[in-house]
Amino acid sequence: GEWNGRGKTGANLGTVKLRGEKLRLASKIEVPSFLAEIEAEYSPAQTFFRQMHFANAHASLNAFATLAPNYMQLQGLAFDLNSKPILRGNIFVPIAVGQLLGGASLADVTDPEGKADIDLNIEQTDLREFSEAVFGHEEIFGKLAARVSLFGSINALQGWSDWHGRDIILPGDSAGFAFDP
Repeated sequence: GEWNGRGKTGANLGTVKLRGEKLRLASKIEVPSFLAEIEAEYSPAQTFFRQMHFANAHASLNAFATLAPNYMQLQGLAFDLNSKPILRGNIFVPIAVGQLLGGASLADVTDPEGKADIDLNIEQTDLREFSEAVFGHEEIFGKLAARVSLFGSINALQGWSDWHGRDIILPGDSAGFAFDP
């Protein structure tokens, strides 16, 4: 890693570059080891991640991100599965992520009058293939595709979504289900 910073407490700014290989998460959810590359610029006003890349042999997640005192933005969000594009989109939400990470509730850190803009596209995805790549074992089965567009203030969101699922089997279930609005 590299870190370059300058300034005084409360008025500092700088850059951070981190790279890790064969990383593992300490969580209840099993995730195969992965590569992580992060490059960020920070200031009292915001942190901008000009690169966020997480990958293993089968999956790759990339995005640009901005964390500010009163919003979070993910741009160019891209998830690829076995070199196929699965998820593309952008997310802007009026959430104070720093406070959320500090233990505040989601309701307390969300500005109900703040504007949100969420635009996501999920190409038809084989959930067994996804489960194997992300969790290291086949846990979820079926096919899923979706398109979601939400916008406006949090207390009056507008938008639409289109979801399609076929032969979905979740952990612990023996019977599959489908949905197609």
